[in-house]
Amino acid sequence: MMMMVVVGCNSGGVKDPEKVFLSEMVNLGKGFLDVFVSFGDMITGILGIKA
Repeated sequence: MMMMVVVGCNSGGVKDPEKVFLSEMVNLGKGFLDVFVSFGDMITGILGIKA
């Protein structure tokens, strides 16, 4: 399991800092969700729990 964070340079022009911040927070939340779901799947696989 590997989580990658990609930070791009601002070569595409000027963006609204608030919108950039909010979109980065949403992407970070999705990343954490993926990590916890993967961790939960790994634990249930180890313990043999069926949903």
